[in-house]
Amino acid sequence: MEKCNLSRNFEQENFYDEYAHCWARRSFERNFYREGVLAAANGYAKNALGDIKGKRVLDLGCGKGTTSVEFAKDGAMVSAIDMSKEMVKATRRIVQKYGVEGRVNVNQMTVEDLKFPDALFDCVYGHSILHHIDLETGSREIKRVLRKGGKAVFVEPLGHNFFLRLYRKFTPRSRTRSEKPLMFGDIRKIARNFSRFKYETFYLLSLLPFIWRIIFKNENRFQKSFRQFQVLDNFILEHFFFLRKYCWIIVLEFTK
Repeated sequence: MEKCNLSRNFEQENFYDEYAHCWARRSFERNFYREGVLAAANGYAKNALGDIKGKRVLDLGCGKGTTSVEFAKDGAMVSAIDMSKEMVKATRRIVQKYGVEGRVNVNQMTVEDLKFPDALFDCVYGHSILHHIDLETGSREIKRVLRKGGKAVFVEPLGHNFFLRLYRKFTPRSRTRSEKPLMFGDIRKIARNFSRFKYETFYLLSLLPFIWRIIFKNENRFQKSFRQFQVLDNFILEHFFFLRKYCWIIVLEFTK
């Protein structure tokens, strides 16, 4: 297991070091996420964290650091970590740019080996991070650094949808070989480490407009149809609960 973790971490560190260097050249991905397609899930996750003013927050897999800066502006004391040294550098740059150095501490670190004391944090947050890590080791570390009653919130991709799995199969260069979307079996294993657990899912039929975007590159049509399908998703997922596992994104809330 230890050798497997080291191999996974080495692969992903190199991948995201390179990703940080060539971010500007990834115009499709950059614009895609700036267009707010994850806004519903991200907004739900932020609300799940609640008021973080004056709280200690751990931002796992901080990436370019935008979320860490946002947390700091909301009044939190933030510890931001990433396994990629280049992402750590990017986070330090944006932290300095927005003048929140006194509220954000940035370090290169893995989730499986958090260099923090027990029960230090009020909240732990991660966006697209759990599906990169060893869940057994990582979830124990997350629980360890949370105070009693503290909350961990994650935005993650789900792996039950056949078409999403097919898309990932045909776009291998967009991700590392070791990462895999979460299955509900994985989530139940994590949940056993915590006293309370809840979740919400997002983007079922609203995945269809992405086909239009990729094929025809019509941004206006994509945005309009995406909003329309989100309304339809809300109705379907409210009345047909069993379909939630086939969504693209899940927001997880764990309470220690």
